[in-house]
Amino acid sequence: MSRKAIIIVAVIIIIAVIVLFPTLSGGIAYFLEDPEACTTCHIMNPYYYSWADSAHADEATCNDCHVAKGPVVEWTSKGHAAVRHAWVFFLRQTPDVIDIHPTLSIPIIQDNCVRCHFEEVNKTNLIGELGDHKTCIDCHRHTPHGEFIQNDRRS
Repeated sequence: MSRKAIIIVAVIIIIAVIVLFPTLSGGIAYFLEDPEACTTCHIMNPYYYSWADSAHADEATCNDCHVAKGPVVEWTSKGHAAVRHAWVFFLRQTPDVIDIHPTLSIPIIQDNCVRCHFEEVNKTNLIGELGDHKTCIDCHRHTPHGEFIQNDRRS
């Protein structure tokens, strides 16, 4: 297959995912703030219920922790996640355990932890340490999903 043909096929697939995924699989949920939207994929149920039973349930939604913040980057982050998840779903490569992606997820989660808990982190003098390749989940890895994240890539 020529490079031009590959590009054309890739563009068609991307357009199809963008157009069809929201209507066929509840993909529009990625752009909502309702945490129940995450349960459109059955693999998310344990994560949803563990969050719903945590102290974070009254204070933060899935997007508060897992989506980059900023006027443009938030929608870009949600769109990227929707396309990535659709790709995995349609290829039937859904994992048994969801990993915390070291380069995509951890920096976003870290920034959001510090954004919400800046005063607490600042009082502990850990901001410098956190900048030295330590993250909040190094110590708080089961917050708020309990044991469900024990099998991530950082174990």
